[in-house]
Amino acid sequence: MKFGFRTGGFRDWKIEAILKELAQIGFDGAELCLESADMRPETFTQARADGIRRLADSVGLEIASVSYHADAESGEMRRSNTLKCVEVAKWLGADVLIINAEKTREGEKEKQWNDLVGWLKSLTASAEEKGVYVAMEPEPLLVVDDLNDMIRMIEEVGSPNLKVNLDIGHAYITDPNLPESIRRLGDAIVHAHIEDIKDKVHSHLELGQGDIDFAAMHAAFLEIGYNGYYVVDLFRLGDDPVGVATRTLAALRETFQT
Repeated sequence: MKFGFRTGGFRDWKIEAILKELAQIGFDGAELCLESADMRPETFTQARADGIRRLADSVGLEIASVSYHADAESGEMRRSNTLKCVEVAKWLGADVLIINAEKTREGEKEKQWNDLVGWLKSLTASAEEKGVYVAMEPEPLLVVDDLNDMIRMIEEVGSPNLKVNLDIGHAYITDPNLPESIRRLGDAIVHAHIEDIKDKVHSHLELGQGDIDFAAMHAAFLEIGYNGYYVVDLFRLGDDPVGVATRTLAALRETFQT
């Protein structure tokens, strides 16, 4: 069982400092957020990737995945950068690129859906060439919102390299039964985000501060034979990101009894 932490929550930190801290705390890996100021895909180079890989290796930290959530960017920039992220993932030695869909516009979901299907066919073709999984993350109010959307998207795109990053909190909000969602997605899940949720409100909380039954969740993951990463997805770390990350790793170990 492997635990990681998303780097995006460490606001205004350089990636090198984040990786050193996560290794010191005891995490197995890190998810590198390519929307961060010092990690932007449009300026990212293979030389930069090589330096990050050497640092990660030197501190004993695995690059679990890379992600690019470009919610505030134009469609053209978002797609161009996402395509570049496939290459960046390969450079970094990560086989999972996590993305999400755009926000649903009233009365336009079907058009947005069809556009996304076409785009994902192109993106996954590139991913297949480079040995990278594109892991779509269903999220409330986005074009790919819940379990049923995700299953439909996988079927319509038809690529073996389109998989799922299951965000536990998102699924708890959008789906009627979290463990059943895990079972239905099965081996389509190649990566998982973990956080707690209170009262179905989309606000990511530390484990134990919300309502999620993590024992039932864990049992479902064991049932499907999942052996990928559980990456903490907290983006409001306040003035003590190291303290939050340290508490969270302790909570993960207690929850999963490792």
